[in-house]
Amino acid sequence: MTFSLEPEQQANFTPSTVGVVDIGSNTIHLIIVRADGHQIEVLDDEKEMARLGDDVSFKGEISPAKYELILQLLGTYAKRARSFNARLIIFGTEPLRAARNAARLVQEAKEKLGLTIHVFSQTEEALFSFRGATSTLNLPPHFVVADIGGGSTEIVLVDFNQISGIARLPVGSIKLKALTKAADPLTAAQVHAAQFKLGEIFATARWPKVMRPFQTGVLAGGNAKAVTRLFNKGRRGETLTRDEVAQAVTLATTRPSAQLAETYNLVASRAQTFGTGALIMGAVMDKFGLDNVVVSKYGIREGVILSYAYYGEAWRETLQTLEEPNPAA
Repeated sequence: MTFSLEPEQQANFTPSTVGVVDIGSNTIHLIIVRADGHQIEVLDDEKEMARLGDDVSFKGEISPAKYELILQLLGTYAKRARSFNARLIIFGTEPLRAARNAARLVQEAKEKLGLTIHVFSQTEEALFSFRGATSTLNLPPHFVVADIGGGSTEIVLVDFNQISGIARLPVGSIKLKALTKAADPLTAAQVHAAQFKLGEIFATARWPKVMRPFQTGVLAGGNAKAVTRLFNKGRRGETLTRDEVAQAVTLATTRPSAQLAETYNLVASRAQTFGTGALIMGAVMDKFGLDNVVVSKYGIREGVILSYAYYGEAWRETLQTLEEPNPAA
């Protein structure tokens, strides 16, 4: 798999081979790529549906079994990266921000494996996702990008082609399922409870001021891509309508996740939360008055890869080149 770079993106691009490990709420995901300034070619792509978000949402920490699984996978992925002579970057998002034993995990990875785990703030997660999600899309001057994960949601608002602010929401598909004690399949009462909870979260969030209505929205992350599967979509630049997102929620109330996974070729654990993910998607679309959204094929991992290709070892420190100029209101 490859994706092309726009001409203006190529000027500061350094040819490189890089591996990225994303420790997220749903997956622990490795990709290794070769980037030459014109396109990024994926050399290896491996993932484990570890569902760390379940542990953190219900227990507040990573279980012993999954803790050991992370260390085992990091060792395996590091060897895989060395076989390609790739620079390896490891990062974690919401589960490593929230888990009580995350700091110990980071320390053990360093001491036992010699590996550094970067724990991203929500702002960093938002900006890396933004860079990846928008890297190959032609977008109007006013748009919004939402990365809906398992444990959190980050929304970047763009006015006049400039980031005007970032909204950081403490909810994702796994966390919403935990908050509403959702069954499989969802019940109508649980859908209403989830919508009510999302209303509370959206009402209390700090939203940046905007100057113009948004012309389009972009969704990043596995939850959005899972919903596109229901409509035989998933290619870069495909759109989802508000009605299709509502249909996804309805489907999650009428069929168990095992049946959905088989019918739509979804990973079983992803099928278990695509309904709550769709509810968050719908809330985002309602918030910004969007009738449809573009689902990007790329996201946080590609954003990290592009940052390393542009800035080398300063890939994280120079993220402020994307930072929003105005604080949230």
